[in-house]
Amino acid sequence: MLLSSFVFRLDLLRGLLFTFTALLALAFGSQATAQSSTPALDLSFNTAGIPNGYINVLALQPDGKVLVGGSFTNSLGQFLPGLVRLLFNGQVDTSFNVPSTVGLKSVYRIGLQSDGKIVVSGNQPSFNQDYPALIRLETNGWQDTTFGTPVGGQFVGAIAIQPDDLILIGGTFTNVSGIRHPGLARLQPNGTLDFNFHPNIGTNPIVNAIAINSLGQILAGGSYNDLNGYSQFALHYIAADGTYLGQINQFDGYISTIQFQMGYILIAGNFDHVGGIFQRHFARLNGGGGLDASFLNGGIGVSYIGSIAVQTNSKVLLTGSFTNIAGAQRSGFARLNSDGTIDSVYNPSLPADPSQYEGLLLQPDGKLLVSDVVSNLFGVDEIRLLRLQGDTPDFVRGPAIVGHPTNQTVLADAKVVLSANAAGFPLQFQWLFNGAPLPGMTNSNLTIPKAEPEHAGVYKLVASNALGTATSQSATLTVNVVVPSIQIQPTNQAVLAGVDVSFTVVASGNPAPAYQWFYNGSPLTSQTNATLFLSGSSNPQAGVYKVRVQNVAGSVSSQGATLTLNYLLPSITSQPGSMVVTQGLSAFFSVIATGAPSPSLQWIHNGAAILGATNPTLTLLNVSTNQAGVYTVRASNVAGVVTSLPATLTVTPFLSFSEALDTANLVWTSGGTLPWIAQTNTSHDNRSALQSGAITDSQESWIETTVNGPGTISFWWKVDSENGFDQLQFAFGDAPPQIFISGQRDWARVSLNVPAEAQRLRWRYVKDDSSAVGLDRGWLDQVEYLPFGLARIQFPSPGTYRIYWNAPLGQAGIIETSTNLGSWIVLTNFSNSTNPASASGLVPAKEPRRFFRAKLLP
Repeated sequence: MLLSSFVFRLDLLRGLLFTFTALLALAFGSQATAQSSTPALDLSFNTAGIPNGYINVLALQPDGKVLVGGSFTNSLGQFLPGLVRLLFNGQVDTSFNVPSTVGLKSVYRIGLQSDGKIVVSGNQPSFNQDYPALIRLETNGWQDTTFGTPVGGQFVGAIAIQPDDLILIGGTFTNVSGIRHPGLARLQPNGTLDFNFHPNIGTNPIVNAIAINSLGQILAGGSYNDLNGYSQFALHYIAADGTYLGQINQFDGYISTIQFQMGYILIAGNFDHVGGIFQRHFARLNGGGGLDASFLNGGIGVSYIGSIAVQTNSKVLLTGSFTNIAGAQRSGFARLNSDGTIDSVYNPSLPADPSQYEGLLLQPDGKLLVSDVVSNLFGVDEIRLLRLQGDTPDFVRGPAIVGHPTNQTVLADAKVVLSANAAGFPLQFQWLFNGAPLPGMTNSNLTIPKAEPEHAGVYKLVASNALGTATSQSATLTVNVVVPSIQIQPTNQAVLAGVDVSFTVVASGNPAPAYQWFYNGSPLTSQTNATLFLSGSSNPQAGVYKVRVQNVAGSVSSQGATLTLNYLLPSITSQPGSMVVTQGLSAFFSVIATGAPSPSLQWIHNGAAILGATNPTLTLLNVSTNQAGVYTVRASNVAGVVTSLPATLTVTPFLSFSEALDTANLVWTSGGTLPWIAQTNTSHDNRSALQSGAITDSQESWIETTVNGPGTISFWWKVDSENGFDQLQFAFGDAPPQIFISGQRDWARVSLNVPAEAQRLRWRYVKDDSSAVGLDRGWLDQVEYLPFGLARIQFPSPGTYRIYWNAPLGQAGIIETSTNLGSWIVLTNFSNSTNPASASGLVPAKEPRRFFRAKLLP
């Protein structure tokens, strides 16, 4: 059976930084016994169809046609930019044409899906620049617009198609379908991202080569950044489900080609060492990833390897830029024996030695396509695509069945594998079922993952090639079924109404039986599992439940299971509480009610039901005076109704900031995550105060006013917070805090000097990034600002007076009095620690006037 073969390269001669090469070998499925020979050029190959530019990739379709991708604009005089398809004889396939509207300027990678659609990466021009692109083409070359642009504008350097048509891509991209997914990704067959594939192959990876082994496991060669940010190079091993299995050895440069040979791994790239051992540009690894030092022991005089191909006899073909292999003179093209020694007699006589050989491609008849670049007499690069004859004249041998499939008898749902062996080369396979071909069954093994009765019948394998066909003996598959039986019956249950209920049955049968539950004889929609689950929130019904178990062999019904529901009258275990709330703030009433089934709730205000208020908590936002009154909640279920105790809401009038702080002469502003609020529940003067907003972690609530200094500011404040972390602060504007309090601090009075000129006075409650303790609030009350030098007099009782003088805190001085402004009497000395300083005395009878003054001492 023929699988597709791909050869990739990027053109070094065009000034690109490096060459990527990836090859998936052509497997022929039979034993090749060809002896070494020196193949000649196939002169029947029509070279007139060769493009006029560089060839980057060759890909073989199952029908033998060859896709040629590269950096060119036409072939055989036709405008065919970037991609052309050749017939078996080398002529251009005119039925394949990529429209100019697709805008392909060059093609670097090709992947073939099982339906014949073609996934290509390359460049598309836009606004006089070339941008990387990943697109899909129909079998005739037209663009498949359903594929989308999963990595639009980002370079894809490797493509591999899994047997289930999932698409593996590698490259320098960082995002796929708008989601970060750097370096390596897997797409669904329609081009959307496969979210189940996300192996961790390192930081900022770049993948240059991908290969898939016979077990479906994935090898990816590329670079990544280590913890120190340095680039590292490795071969990564990934399971088919996307699980990362680890690295296979370390390298000091990138890997551009991965190939398999007899359980070994062949690699090529721009490296000089493998696992610290000198091995330049080409190496063979054993199954565990270790270097096979015996392979190619003589080394290669190599600049780089362009392509690798493994023949069915495990011999290895190499192209690239080299002059000798293991001491034998070879110019850019050579073949190794399976053990890595040079095939001494395989040295085709090709036209004048090129600058380098690049791609190679094995065809089903054993012939070999080779692309090269050669400079003509004028120093201009010319592109050639040559074809060599096969190894031996008897390369194609007729088919013969050498191992026949055998009869099998299995239980339904069992996995079945039918196998046959055939000799001949090359071969194609087709399984027959009851004499008719089975679509897609074209391997020598036929696998049925889960046998069903309709799979029973007669199977044969047909092997064919150009010399004829061979048909295997018949193999009869018998699929036995077992009538379902019930081992564990569902049981009766008696539960409180409103709780979850489940009935379970344990049954057997082959194939695995299906289930259908019934309630009082009627089927229950969507209840088709072995366990019937009834949610208490949906109020399951009392009655009889049973289940029918069936498969293709028959059916059986369980015994009936009776569900009995018990009810409990609602009970209110936590009553709502009365509260006093300032107008404009929020009020909350809560209740806890039990019963079976769980009771429904209805909140009532002054005897009238509140529309939509049916939750355990009643939230009243921005309360107004008309919401004051009595609140109750009614709890009800099928067993009865109960009503909570009444809770009274008292709404106090709105307070301004000035009223709450007792400061008629100051203008206040509040902000932060939430502003401060005026309230009457907590205050120093037992009337009103400000309270910080209800903020949470990493938030703040502030209030400020502006005064003209110098002077003194006095206030009372309080905090209930997480000690040492959440703080109530005072500061001048945006400066660091002058003072703060934290923890559980009761009311305390603070007086501070205010500097000259206009000053912003800011109180700020601020929280750290976690935790809350206590009420988690700050309060402010009785704010007083007095400019320096301000005096005022009071008469606390008839015949007495008290004079107040505002001076800077800590300032010493005296207060004097006079009746004539000539002689002064000292009333008191002061050292201003509490601000303001004061003196008092008696008012003499019939005294016409009295003067007072304060003197500040040095």
